[in-house]
Amino acid sequence: MKSEYKHPLLKTIADFVLHYGGLSPHNQSTFDPVVIRCCGEDATFRVVSTVISPISLFHIQYVRVVAMMYGRVWAKRYEGQSRRIMLDPAFAQLVLIGSHDYESVCASDVIQRTVARIQDKDRIPTYSVNMVFVPVYEGGRWWCLIFSFNRAEIVVVDAAFSKRASEVHDLSVGKLIHAMDLVLQQADQTWQTGLLWGYETGVVMLEVVKECSDRLLQSTMLVDLQNKRLRLLCDDITCEFNEVKHETEAFLNRWRLGVRGIKGIDQKVEQSMEELTE
Repeated sequence: MKSEYKHPLLKTIADFVLHYGGLSPHNQSTFDPVVIRCCGEDATFRVVSTVISPISLFHIQYVRVVAMMYGRVWAKRYEGQSRRIMLDPAFAQLVLIGSHDYESVCASDVIQRTVARIQDKDRIPTYSVNMVFVPVYEGGRWWCLIFSFNRAEIVVVDAAFSKRASEVHDLSVGKLIHAMDLVLQQADQTWQTGLLWGYETGVVMLEVVKECSDRLLQSTMLVDLQNKRLRLLCDDITCEFNEVKHETEAFLNRWRLGVRGIKGIDQKVEQSMEELTE
């Protein structure tokens, strides 16, 4: 199956990652520029290269950076409406791997940053927030828990267990509900303790999840998934809230137009990126 590249940078990004090898153990290059930056968080070339391969897991730093960036995208898209927030993946890691003393967990910097993101100086937080997305890295895979406050729902999204996600992640979901309940108590004094336990827990067949799960038995699945990942990375690199968007685009275009095939490519590319970021 042939790849369909619609954005002018798609093929350039794919070729560039293929040339440099990303996080491959065979990659001996020290070249690792920042290609996505948002709200003080950086994703370097090696970090974003994990998005390209259909058999690689997204680097946790990539999820951390885009969580901040997506928050800004949603804030602009839904300006004046209820908020959507995607948490740092460290939240779930702390809750699932850390101490079972939730009061101690809630005193941590990670949780306090989460509380600060949910708080709203102008409105009651739990009324102003529509959804909270909790990315979870567990058992060598990613899945997501979504708290939908306006629908009083807790949604489990997992491409590998699209119909049994709630059952498979039942224990972890319980821990995350407990932790989120305590976070909401800190963020909103009007929040009723234990309210989340009355929310309906289910599985959402998001279009992308359904597509991935439906194609598990198709020979083209890996190619399709690779193209989806590539489009995702291209969208994130070219996002208006990527603070190094213009530098990254200029660098990739410069590499596409003249640097490839030139002897001493590493030195030329590194020099090119340094010039753009100075």
